Amino acid sequence: MYGYNFDLTYQVEASRGYGVLYINPRGSAGYGQVFSDGCVNDWGGGDFKDLMIGLDYAIAHNSWIDSERLAITGLSYGGYITNWAITQTPRFKAAVAAGSLSNLIAFYGTSLYQDLMHTEFNGMPWDGDNYELLWKHSPLAFVKNVKTPTLFHSRRAGQ
Repeated sequence: MYGYNFDLTYQVEASRGYGVLYINPRGSAGYGQVFSDGCVNDWGGGDFKDLMIGLDYAIAHNSWIDSERLAITGLSYGGYITNWAITQTPRFKAAVAAGSLSNLIAFYGTSLYQDLMHTEFNGMPWDGDNYELLWKHSPLAFVKNVKTPTLFHSRRAGQ
């Protein structure tokens, strides 16, 4: 439910033989405000579970998917969730994180989007337990778990 738009990147990937799975996890649009707020104070929590459940469903219902050759990619928040995924599971054999976030504390101090952090994590990094909460949801905090070869770049081709 991200929209009814045409995405050239997905079409190019599919035309080259890749299966493309585009999931609408909690925290995204299309199912009302409560669904859209599903990641507040919980980036990489329920949304990541939704993505893994969707992936498992796709694998179980499509015998042509080789679960030993999975890759993950994303741009912006998708880049964040790509970084999160490779710190949480070794199931992906390759990753491409575009325009991604890995440290939510540093993001607050180096980004134009401080309001996003105020909204998503209910205040400033130094308010109450927010510093610890932001670090808990930062992929960098779990970097020692990464086994997936990953390409990091600032944006996707064609955008």
